[in-house]
Amino acid sequence: MTGENQYVSLTPQQEVALDSQAVPQMIQQHGGPHPDRRLQALIDQIGWRIVRTNPEIIETHPWDFEFSLLVDPQKVNAFALPGGQTFITDALFSQLNEVQIAGVIGHEIAHVVA
Repeated sequence: MTGENQYVSLTPQQEVALDSQAVPQMIQQHGGPHPDRRLQALIDQIGWRIVRTNPEIIETHPWDFEFSLLVDPQKVNAFALPGGQTFITDALFSQLNEVQIAGVIGHEIAHVVA
């Protein structure tokens, strides 16, 4: 769009290392982990179901996928870090059904893989 090209080349190992540095800040910025373990378990089940049904993700990429529900009731958001850490805020989660949540998490996984 700007007429400029930008390409950042990181190895998957470098991406995972960046995650380990950024995860605590992202969690804190969005109010911390959601206290309802049942809802967190649902996020984990959905995320891992998507990853497992796409074995090429596991076979060809060394990312450490982890899926987190964050307590933030204000910011309607989901995002992923380059190494596989994937987040969804309660503000977004609470507006979606399970199929829609899977769509959001799948979208974030695609950001990591692509």
